[in-house]
Amino acid sequence: MTASPGADKKKIGEICQALFIERMEYRAEEDPDVAPYINPVKVEWKYIDLPSEYRELGRIIRSMLNDRLNWLNRIGAIHTKPEYVTRRHLLEAGEELRYRLEETIEEERGPIYSAIVTQSASLTLFHALELLETQGIPTLLSFLQRVEQESEEKRSYKTIINDPQYLELKRLLGENLKLEHPKMPLLRQVVQIQVKKHPNSKVLVFTQYRDTASHLVSQLKENTGLVVERFVGQASKLDDPGLSQDEQAEILRNFRDGETNALVATCIAEEGLDIPSVDLVVFYEPIPSEIRYIQRKGRTGRKTAGKAVILAANNTFDIAYLYASRRRVERMRKITSTLNRELNPLIRLGAKPEPNPMTIEELRDLEKRARIVAVEPKLIKPEEEKVKEFLREVDKASRYLWMKAMKAGSRGVLMEDLMEDAVEEGITPATAKAAIQRLEETGQIGKVGWDRIVPAASVPTVEKTVAAGRDEYEVMVEKIYPGSAVVLINDKWRARMTPQDFEGPTGMIKKDARFRAVGTLYRDGNTLCFRVRQVTRIPS
Repeated sequence: MTASPGADKKKIGEICQALFIERMEYRAEEDPDVAPYINPVKVEWKYIDLPSEYRELGRIIRSMLNDRLNWLNRIGAIHTKPEYVTRRHLLEAGEELRYRLEETIEEERGPIYSAIVTQSASLTLFHALELLETQGIPTLLSFLQRVEQESEEKRSYKTIINDPQYLELKRLLGENLKLEHPKMPLLRQVVQIQVKKHPNSKVLVFTQYRDTASHLVSQLKENTGLVVERFVGQASKLDDPGLSQDEQAEILRNFRDGETNALVATCIAEEGLDIPSVDLVVFYEPIPSEIRYIQRKGRTGRKTAGKAVILAANNTFDIAYLYASRRRVERMRKITSTLNRELNPLIRLGAKPEPNPMTIEELRDLEKRARIVAVEPKLIKPEEEKVKEFLREVDKASRYLWMKAMKAGSRGVLMEDLMEDAVEEGITPATAKAAIQRLEETGQIGKVGWDRIVPAASVPTVEKTVAAGRDEYEVMVEKIYPGSAVVLINDKWRARMTPQDFEGPTGMIKKDARFRAVGTLYRDGNTLCFRVRQVTRIPS
């Protein structure tokens, strides 16, 4: 049983096949055999318009983005008009560019490197525009500060802050720092109306970003008089420490006991917690995932009727995400209600068991006993059970990610894309990372380069034998350059080595790495080069 099987017909079919399911039963909230047992949840969508200052800031970011998209279109890296390019188009373009980089000789790689930098900068600007439109100026500024801090390490960031339009953007952001995103007064109004009608109400506000969560907590505390806490994950980020398990438990305990009126939470509160008395759930922004939409909405309506309010800014990413989640929910309902036509009956060696339904008296007896023994479930599970549950999630995620890697084949899939697919599937980032690590440790997948995951069969193997009649050398990697490396051969000769000249695991090519290899020294003009045919030994 599940509340959210997803909106991918193929994936649902694979689950049915794996579990030998030959018939599905689908029910909606309004069905007569469901309605008596659930509490209704009223969903409201509230729309706002961005002020002119926000539209001007968005125009500058869009102009910076269009400059890069037009260039990528001219060189053939993307094939869609800039006004129709989405984040998915850019991710696919990045994957294609990295593939071309591996297949191109060093002398022709310069333009491809430039295209990859521009593609990465475009993704960053997409994200900046989304933060402005859906979150507000404080969250955008926090993000741009991180961009500036990391600009010396990332060329794509450096091209953004060196753009003349960036200075104008920062100037206008500074001038409008105190200009609230129109969602903020709307959020305060929604919360205040709820608390005024029902003073003991508990409110749960969801947002995608930690920076926004911190801002919302401070604003709600100052303007509503409520006791508000931020609820985020355990991972710590730059200037943003996470919450320990004990801190999370204390916050939930205070919320349950009424010492806290409201929680502002990231996706950490979407699942795995039992908070049965939430009266109002607010989406600070819509989300495109139908599974996460159902999980957020499901935080209310546990014991009594609930209410969910979704805030959206007109003509922004909010509207696109809102319609995306609606479409996926409807598609999920359509798939699950019609899939029986395509499920194959099981082949049985014996007769199919006769139906043996429970009688009305048995059902009434069970309901009576359930009401007697029902107790408030614990918010925090024993540590041992939590570990077991996490390992079960890792097992499930491992199977999903292994299938993604197998489908990608020898071409591989970028780590970033694999993580994004996992999150869209409802897998938490921590679970996905643990699953990838397990698959690597068990030899089911491997890495080619720094960030491309491939099936184990596609990973170059390290041979232990020396091919007859070939020279063997001691190799040390001295320096790494884009598209080449400088290696010291037998502690005597310095030579250039390119990816085309290296037949071995690319993960070995890093500064100060040492190994023995069968290979050939040759000259390219006046440059001494080294070609590795077979890696024979890696020092322990």
